[in-house]
Amino acid sequence: MDLTAPMVNRLCMLDWEADDESFIAGIRNKQQFPAPKVPLVPDNFMDFYDQWAMVFCNFLGAYRDLLHRCPNPGATEEGEGVQLEGQPWPSRRSWTLGLRCLAAASSVNAHETTLSKIINGYVGEAAGAQFIAHWKSLVLPDPEALLSSPGGFNLPATSDLTIAVVNSVCNAIELDKTADRWEAGRDFFERLQSLGADEIVQAKLGRINKVKPESYQPRRRGGIWQEIESMRAEVEEALAGVNQ
Repeated sequence: MDLTAPMVNRLCMLDWEADDESFIAGIRNKQQFPAPKVPLVPDNFMDFYDQWAMVFCNFLGAYRDLLHRCPNPGATEEGEGVQLEGQPWPSRRSWTLGLRCLAAASSVNAHETTLSKIINGYVGEAAGAQFIAHWKSLVLPDPEALLSSPGGFNLPATSDLTIAVVNSVCNAIELDKTADRWEAGRDFFERLQSLGADEIVQAKLGRINKVKPESYQPRRRGGIWQEIESMRAEVEEALAGVNQ
């Protein structure tokens, strides 16, 4: 018996892919099967959410009909505008859950194949494939290339895309948090400011500061970083006065 459409819409439905070699190894070893390798999602995985939210909102501009598409009773074959019963289908709920899981997957640097399976499991293969294709079509610059050479960055066509690039750079630092990479991130922020993206820089300063390696003492800089240090010193002085 197929699950009802409302129940399906609350789940991520995935095809179970068995590893035959691991199964055979377990059978040979008195059914002591190898433990699967599962990455641990960090508590701050929602820091990786904004980039997917931007992609989704951009996606809806072109594919608004995929925001909500109820299953077609009695349909036996999926096609244009047709959603099969008992299969994942796009709705505000399933997109919301799917984007949250994409953020979690990105926080552990999941492969594109895994990202596709996740969103397909929530909204169905038709809507999911269209979403992933749209994401890939945005052609955002490689964050590693920007960390290596931030001076070569130029602003994309829209502020949404700029924000997505900033998020991808911060996420890349989060996945490999070193002092040199964090300082390169600050170089990238200075490049943004030089291009006139002051509002985005101000909005994302908290994000770049959040991924600073623990106990690292930042290099002294001028400009916006000097302003931040001055504000921090004022706050610490005020707090010290309150505590006395």
